[in-house]
Parts: sequence; structure tokens; C-alpha cells
Amino acid sequence: MRRLLRWLVGAMTLAIFGAEAAAEDRALVIGINSYPNLEARYNLEMASGDANHFADFLKDTFDFKSEQIRILRDTDATRDKIVDAFRRWLIDGTRPGDRAIFYFSGHGLRFRSGDGFARGLAPSDVRKSEADGQAEFENVIPTDLLTSLRRELRGRTVMFFVDSCFSGKIARSNEQGDSIESEGVRAKSLTPDSIGLLRGVAEPPDLVSADNTEFALWAAVAPNQLAFEDPAAGGSVFTAALIKGVRERAADLNGDGKIQVAELLNFVSDASSIFCEKRRNTCLNGLTPDLTAVPDDTYRTTVFWPRARAAEGGSGGDVAQVTFQHRNDFELKLEMQPSASVQLNDNIFFRIFSAASGQLMLFDQGSDGAFRMIFPNRLSIAQGVSRLIGAGSPIEIPRNGFRFRASPRGKGMMVALVVADDVRLEELTAAFESSGSINSPDKLIGAIASRLQKPIVARRPDVPDRLPRWAAVWQNYEVR
Repeated sequence: MRRLLRWLVGAMTLAIFGAEAAAEDRALVIGINSYPNLEARYNLEMASGDANHFADFLKDTFDFKSEQIRILRDTDATRDKIVDAFRRWLIDGTRPGDRAIFYFSGHGLRFRSGDGFARGLAPSDVRKSEADGQAEFENVIPTDLLTSLRRELRGRTVMFFVDSCFSGKIARSNEQGDSIESEGVRAKSLTPDSIGLLRGVAEPPDLVSADNTEFALWAAVAPNQLAFEDPAAGGSVFTAALIKGVRERAADLNGDGKIQVAELLNFVSDASSIFCEKRRNTCLNGLTPDLTAVPDDTYRTTVFWPRARAAEGGSGGDVAQVTFQHRNDFELKLEMQPSASVQLNDNIFFRIFSAASGQLMLFDQGSDGAFRMIFPNRLSIAQGVSRLIGAGSPIEIPRNGFRFRASPRGKGMMVALVVADDVRLEELTAAFESSGSINSPDKLIGAIASRLQKPIVARRPDVPDRLPRWAAVWQNYEVR
């Protein structure tokens, strides 16, 4: 049975897919195995199949119709044909309020741009040559062109899914030489160990900017990483995990029958990590899916399944619980004392243990329905209480003479978050240190999640890119 999903587009929330497809919803789906102008070793094996799988995914899970999807595969996916299809199919074929999806599976590459580096996609007619020991490319779709095309979709709900090596910014070697196949899997990059040049291409801007309020980019990897095909998964690592997470509801980490954007990202990230753990000689720089959304990251707290926004379907505690679902990077324990069931006006405190040092935050979804940040707070800061928790050194909150009293009657939830890396969360939470009710908890949670889920790009070639290290736990309680 087809499942009808409503696109969740609001003033502050980006949406994904929807229940009632608008008349002119369009998807442009690209998959390229064959690169006839390159050596045969650069051909891929599963990208064309990825395109078919993604198109079927749109149809059988999100009720797209075949006539709403344009697929370009292999030698049909030349630079001119892709650009023309983007203009005629996506831009001219939609209007404000419609959905426009762009999916690409194939080779990516990085190239010199001014004093830095940029990235682009390789159509099937890409050409590569050598000049003075430097690789030069022609017929590339660089980021500036994608940005220009995307801006012409202003007013639509736009989603890019890019399953390729999406690298750039920092030049580094992956120490694999020019090999693109290892341990039975294939890398999806034309520049695995080098930086190329594009002929006649100016420095491109970043693909994601705040000029379009309904745009999100799902990229298979962080800027300096390679994407991979995996025969065991029947397709590319990223695409296979994305489809499985939704179609089989495997991304429903808490089993509530819904899938949120953060849950899906966490599921795809876990699948990528498992792939790399089995192939450490291949994933030298890691494999870290990246989600970027503008203008704010309440997108990350949006319910993916079935029809309602997170903010409408649950409390701030519910949103935090689902958004912070992931495999904790270290042990974290939260205990409410004297117990998780207390009498009205009882003095209560919380005991937190963390196996790693880091910044501690404690949130309360109160029995009165209000969502608050109770640590750090202005009193604790004024008294000089550290925001940090030490590894293996349990602390109790509240501390230094002030107390919490259990009120009012009802059920609530505490959420503890410890972040081991410096991701500058203090600037997000400072406005809520008064312990007052947070009116839009999904915005705060989404902004925190955005930083926790943003890859840390290492500046040394022997250090893999990775996600920040953090852990979250929650404790349900009742005031009788």
C-alpha cells in the first residue's frame, strides 16, 4: 500500500516528502557507471542502479508518479543534458510551492580554485588530461553552476541528494595512490589522492547559502572523504542506507512509528561507520554523511514519518530524545534521586556519570509541559560551577546550596547531554540559562544537533575526518 506523506514546509521548518503530491512535483535522478572518455578503471558498477533504486523509492514510498521523475543514466547523463534537464524539467516544470528533488550518484572531484579548493560532479562526458604533472578536467559541473541552478528554484521546496566524493576545501592525500578499488569496493572520486584543475572556471561559492529558505543538502560524505560502492549492500553505501532507513523503517530508532530527519541521519551515519569499521584500509579518512539545511536547523527535528512535525507531535523532551538518538561515543548515566517517582515538593537532585570529559547540559521536560535548560544556569555560573564534567567523576546537580523541588504533579523527562569536543554550544544555550520555559525547543535542539552532526574536518592527512564525540541519555520521572 502506498503511503501518502505531507510535505512539512513552514516558516521555520524545511520539509522532506509529502502525502499529497503537488501537481508539478519533479525529480531529476542521475546515475553514472560509464565514463567513456576516461580509462576503464574509472567506470563504476552501481551508480546507475542507485538511480533506479532511488526513483523506485520515490514512487513506492512517497507516491511520486513515474511521469514526475526524469532519469538520466550513463552516456545520457552528459554535462549538457544534465544542465538542460535541470533547467527544463526542474526549473521550468515547477512553480513556487512545488517540490524539486535532485539526486546524483557518480564520480565527484576536487579542484584548485583561487587560493583554495572546490568540488564538483563528473558527468559521463568528463575529460581528464595531464599538464605538467597536474590533472586537468573538462565538462565538469562545478559548485557554482549547481548554486546558480538551485537559486532559480526559489520558492520551491528543494532537496539535493549527492552520492559521490564531495570533497574540497583542504588538499590532502589519502595515501592510496591513484587506486579507486580496494577490498572489493570502489571509490566514487576522480581525484582520490590529488587536486585537479578546471579549465576556464572561476572560484565557486558554497553550494549551501541562506538565500533559499527551503533547501537542504544530503551529502554522502564530509568534504575530504571518498564515497564508496558496496557490493554487499547492493549499491552505494549512502543510497542503500538512506532507502533502507525509510522504506524498512530501520531508522525508527525509538520504535515510535515515526522517523525524524535526525533519526535518518543517525541511521545512515551508523551504516557508514559500520562499513568503515570493516574496511579500515579503505576508509582512511572516514565516511561521514553530511546534512546541511538553511535557514535554521529545526529541519533536523522534523518528523519524517508519517505526517506531523515533531513540534506538533510531541514535547520538547520527545523532540530531544529522538533528535539525540545515536550510538553514544562513551558511557553516560543519569539518575534522579531519591528515585524516579517522588512526592510533590520533595527535594530532588540528579547524579550524572560520564566516561569522557566534556561540556554538560541538562534539560527538563517538566510535568507542567514546559521545557527548560536547568544546567548550566545563571546561579551555577555565578557561583563558579564548571560547565564541564570530568571523565569518571560523577557530579550531582543542583550543587552549592540551591535545591530543586518536585512540582507540579505529573510525568516528566530529564535529558543529559555531554559533548567531548569543543563545538561551541555555549553561544546557543546562553539565552536559556535563566531556567525559564523555552518557547521553541525544536529550534534550540535543532541548532545543537546541527553542530553535533557536523563533521570535524582534520587538517592532517593521517587523521580521519569524523563527527564530534558526544553522548545523550534521558530519565522519565513522575511527581505524585
